[in-house]
Amino acid sequence: MPKKSSETCEDRRRHPRYGFQVHVNCRNVGNVFPAVTTNVSKGGCFVQTDSPLPRGTLIWLEFSFTDIPVKLGSIRGKVAWSTERGDPSPGMGIEYEDIPDVVQDLMDEFIEYIKETCQENPPS
Repeated sequence: MPKKSSETCEDRRRHPRYGFQVHVNCRNVGNVFPAVTTNVSKGGCFVQTDSPLPRGTLIWLEFSFTDIPVKLGSIRGKVAWSTERGDPSPGMGIEYEDIPDVVQDLMDEFIEYIKETCQENPPS
């Protein structure tokens, strides 16, 4: 059954989001650019960037932690949505894809760390 057109991104989310900024390197077809997350969840994150990629674009994220004892390595994702150029909060929503179990376990550990130090990020 198709989703109602009035359904928002927040309605479709399966995991709570947590406001957390972490530097990421985004890699897509030979292009690498630095960015910062503004929120993360077990299923995806929002990447703040002045050059968001189009919806459906495959991307690899490499999280760069300085004070957190978790190493995720590269995580594959897909751009679920992106903002228009000139938006006050430019960026793109990334949905993680095909995460190996060992990396998912590390992601769960990372989210638990964030839950202990941050609050759930209400929809904006």
